[in-house]
Amino acid sequence: MILVIGGAYQGKEKWTRTKFLVKDDEFFHARRVLDSFEVKYEDRLSVAKESIRNKKKVDDDISIEMTKHLIQELSDCLADNNYKVFTGLHHISKYVVKNEDVIDEQLLFESMKNLLQGYILIGEDISQGLVPMDVEERNWREANGRLLIKLAGVAKEVYRVFVGIGKRIDA
Repeated sequence: MILVIGGAYQGKEKWTRTKFLVKDDEFFHARRVLDSFEVKYEDRLSVAKESIRNKKKVDDDISIEMTKHLIQELSDCLADNNYKVFTGLHHISKYVVKNEDVIDEQLLFESMKNLLQGYILIGEDISQGLVPMDVEERNWREANGRLLIKLAGVAKEVYRVFVGIGKRIDA
């Protein structure tokens, strides 16, 4: 696994194409997994979210079940394709925060660590700048940081891209 991180619009994808000779059709965007998951499990997610709105705690079994479905969806989307790059990791961390009562963050992030071996991952560093006033936005920054830390811990190479220039930052 190779991890490429950097802020929004810093040239991570263009740099990755050049550095690793990757073609456009070899990129897979995380948003596709989440869209597919929400369509497939719309009814189940609605029931869980309704419970939350009614101030009822979602059963841990449901949270683990939905997380396993999301992991399976990720696995299915990546299978039988020639993808080399997985981009949009920040969308996954945001989805986890927005659905924290339905998705088990630790299980998902641990599974992603294993499932994404062999890919070039592009992660957006959203930790820079002003700390947001909104609690959900702050939680998103923290969740995204936790995900990037887990992935960097198992990546064989880590690069930071700033203004289109990549620099290896791992030891």
